Amino acid sequence: MPNKINRILFWFSFILLISLFYAVKFLTPQLIQKFYLANNLELLNELFGVNIKMPLGFYLGRMEEVLSGPLSMLLGGATFLILSLKYFKDAKFRIFFFATFIFLILTKFEILFYPPFGDSIGGPFLEASWLYRNNFDYLSLAKQEGFIKGGPKIYLFSVYPTYLALMMKYVTNIKLNLLIHHLLVFAGGAAIIACIREILLKVADKKTAIIFALLVLSMPIFNSQVEVINMEIPMLAFATLAIYNLANKKFLRACLFAIIATMVKGVAIFICGVVFAVGIMAFIFDKEYKLKKTTLAASLIALAFIAAKLYLAFFVLNEAGNADMVGFLEGWYKLKKFAETYLFIFSAIVFIDILFFELIRHKLRIGEIFNKHFVAIIMFVTALGWFALFINSYAGFPRYRLLLMPFNLFCVFYALRYLIKSERLLRGIIISAIVLALLCSYGLFHADKKEIDQAQDHVTTERSLEYRINIKINMDVAKYVSESFPTNTVVAPYIMANMFAYHELGYVKEDMNTVVYGFHTAVKEIDSFQGLDKINLAKTVYIGPVTDLPVHLKHFGEYPVSPKDFVLKEFYLGNRKTTVFRGGIAVERMRLVGKQALKQLLGKGLLKDFYVHNFGMDKSYFGQEE
Repeated sequence: MPNKINRILFWFSFILLISLFYAVKFLTPQLIQKFYLANNLELLNELFGVNIKMPLGFYLGRMEEVLSGPLSMLLGGATFLILSLKYFKDAKFRIFFFATFIFLILTKFEILFYPPFGDSIGGPFLEASWLYRNNFDYLSLAKQEGFIKGGPKIYLFSVYPTYLALMMKYVTNIKLNLLIHHLLVFAGGAAIIACIREILLKVADKKTAIIFALLVLSMPIFNSQVEVINMEIPMLAFATLAIYNLANKKFLRACLFAIIATMVKGVAIFICGVVFAVGIMAFIFDKEYKLKKTTLAASLIALAFIAAKLYLAFFVLNEAGNADMVGFLEGWYKLKKFAETYLFIFSAIVFIDILFFELIRHKLRIGEIFNKHFVAIIMFVTALGWFALFINSYAGFPRYRLLLMPFNLFCVFYALRYLIKSERLLRGIIISAIVLALLCSYGLFHADKKEIDQAQDHVTTERSLEYRINIKINMDVAKYVSESFPTNTVVAPYIMANMFAYHELGYVKEDMNTVVYGFHTAVKEIDSFQGLDKINLAKTVYIGPVTDLPVHLKHFGEYPVSPKDFVLKEFYLGNRKTTVFRGGIAVERMRLVGKQALKQLLGKGLLKDFYVHNFGMDKSYFGQEE
């Protein structure tokens, strides 16, 4: 009888949660529209802190960010949590992988046809489009300009752009192409969660392991990146497979997956370093793999690959041993602001205390300690490897921290498990963290949440599902412009310009004549903005997201939309606003201001890197050919 009652309660809770999930997801926008059409805005204005009537898009976007988005994520996460604790505690790797994969599809199906977003557009997709349109001519690609000069040679030695280009060639239906991409990213995400659970099973019980895996699944950065077609999830999937195999002492297989992860994106190179370091330690201390040739071979292969990859990165992809955004301790000014840094320091101090306690108090030998804490050593070395890499790079974008997140969370877990002896209390803490993570799924608590440089903030909004507001307004703008002005030239910021220039991205049905302002370009599909006298004013539309100018430029007037420009349409979604207009007066004014400023800096030799913030002008513009 008690079992029957428990089953009834379980299924009642399950049906209630999933019903509420879909109700919140789909009925809330309809409710907002009814309030808006009835002009009943007092409650909405009070909720969102405004005192005037705003466009409908503002209320729809703010409601998703503030209430319906986080609430639906919490309901969906709670549903999968109770389902997993009921049925998947004893599940094998394959079963839990498919369960997670299906969960992602059922809760994120609305994004299955979303096009790429943010730096993915101007990064791997730009290189992929170049390869696709130039018959995979890698030798010519190697001679193209790099990203900082607006060129397509961005990764060169990554296999990911080639994968994208092959998909463009053989899956020509854009909708199907995007669907396959998203499903593969979901599969990568599910593999990450399944691997993390298997790793946890080596140090914790089944219930704790599955709850911890769902914590990783619930993190805002994971939820955003698993929806975006980019390199991060594939890279992390192979990196996690490498660590999973390393934890199982399958050193050659771990080495292979680490190499693949690095071939997806170069920043995973420290995973090869982890394989090397742990392999050497195992060769010396492991009771089973001590002095074994395969252990040493895996370590040496990983080390050789690191050397080859560094040479290619510093002397082939880049010139004279330099690399963009890399320098000794250049990343510390960002790392010292990250909560992850201090969580790792706390965890590392506790872990060192554990090791010294066992070495001195329990008189254990180093080999015994190594074998006892083998999995923890791997995870701490992995997290340390990430910090060692990024303390020397100022590219501390939110998506780069995804590669640290599961390993750093493990370190915190391991430290808390040592300090908190109650497994039940520890599980309660993890579940509380899951709830908090889901409530923060749209960027809650971010100090810089109200930043207004919407031309560049795709870099930060992809830290959570905030990016959804960003991509939705971009899709709306692209649809309107491509359908209303199909033969016009589009002048837009760099990432948005790519959206109109390359139809294979999925924003427009046909390539449009495109010009970029505020940045230089070195691809034939996009021109740089060189002045109003170079374009047909009557056949040109401008795209103007809200842009935050530096203080010393604000006195030159509003930008990118001037009061004298002719506004065609304004798009609102939450706090985001993008204007489609004719004229380009403010864009031209800022180009002239930038020209004079750069000319003075260039003349005084004060310009460290000409191609940063050059307003689309190369050196020939000043009579200085390269």
